[in-house]
This record gives sequence, C-alpha cells and structure tokens, in this order.
Amino acid sequence: MNIERIKIHRERDLFSLLKSHCINGSAVVSEILEEAKSNRDWDVYFELLSSHVPLNSTSPRHERLRQLKIQRNLLTDEEYWRQVGKACLYNGCSSENDGLYRELLLSKRTKREKIMLLSERKTLKSLASKINVYRGFNHPSLANGWSWSLKEDVAKHYSLNDTCGLITQGLCLKKNVIAYFENGNSYENTQEILIPPEHVNIISWRNSFSDEVKDGKQIWHPRRTLPKAEEE
Repeated sequence: MNIERIKIHRERDLFSLLKSHCINGSAVVSEILEEAKSNRDWDVYFELLSSHVPLNSTSPRHERLRQLKIQRNLLTDEEYWRQVGKACLYNGCSSENDGLYRELLLSKRTKREKIMLLSERKTLKSLASKINVYRGFNHPSLANGWSWSLKEDVAKHYSLNDTCGLITQGLCLKKNVIAYFENGNSYENTQEILIPPEHVNIISWRNSFSDEVKDGKQIWHPRRTLPKAEEE
C-alpha cells in the first residue's frame, strides 16, 4: 500500500483506512510517513501522525496540533498556514488546547492569509470593519473563545448539547480576525470567525432553549448578568 493509494481515500477517515489494511507495524507507518514527507504531502503526513497514537495516550485532535508545533520547521510559510487552518477545522478550536492555538495562530510567519481559501479571503475582505459574532456553549467558562460565527443559528447548533445551552453575542474588529472559514469540520456553512478571545467584546447573551420575546424579537440579556463559572 503506497502513498497514492492513501490519497485516493483521503476523504475517508485515515485511521479506519489503515486499520482495514492491517497496518499495525511501526515500520510500515514510518515508511508511509517518510514517503509523505519526501513528497511534501503534509495532509497525509499530519493525518497519519495524529491518527496513529497509542491507546490511552493523547487524543488525535490534540496530537495533530502537537505534531504541527514540533514539525513546523519542515514547512514553508504557505504550507504552515494551510496546515494550521486544517488543524483548526479538525479540532474545532476547543478551549482545552488554548495554549497550542495561541502559539500556532499568533506566529509571526508570513503569508498568514493562506490559512484561508481564496473565496474565504474575499468574504473576509468584504465584511465591515466592526463585526457582530455569535458563540454557542454549554458552560459559563466557555462564554468566550477562539471560534465564533456570523450566524446566530450556527451558535445555537453548537450550544445544544444539553439543557443549559447558552449563546453570547459579541463585537470585534475585522483587523483582529485571524481567519474566516465558510464551512466547519462537521457542520456546513458555519461562517466561522477565528479570533483571539481577548479581541471580542461580549455584549449580551441568551439561553438557547428560551422562547422569551419582546415586540416579536428574541430577548437578549446584558453581559453583566451572564452566568459565571463556579470556582472549583
């Protein structure tokens, strides 16, 4: 099984593909990794590195970020930002990896615009200088973060994991936005805004399950009344 065969199946889960071909030996995995690196096929390289992790070890999502940090000097600036973008989409910018995101996304490397597709760069350029954004979450400690959306219904989708889903509405400056992604990893048309949390000013919030309306409009509560995370 060579690299070309893996490329044909790229849209499938790589770990399942490797398992179906009984690739268990580290020597075989190393061979594929070396071939991918030689061909500068970083999609396969990082997918395999993040998928082939020992049981009870780090999660594939965390491992992809960790390996990208370790191997970043192998990549040109353009390759680096393309892989960072894919890692963000794959991981969903979870708060548990804040440190890694901060180090990778705030890199001084050039060509950061390559984190996005050309169409996404055009969309970001067309946005106003001040942008209204929404974020869905299910714990007060997650009220702010790297990942926001231009669409309230997308934020609601990501908040509906249990009966205490919440949505925050924020305001940010376009100049502070790192990237705009049209589609997410598991949800299309997310219109995601990727931005350091400190650059979003939370204005208001509401309960995802609430039907509170006034004058025919959904009621939003001021930021000062946002539920606070309990100290552990």
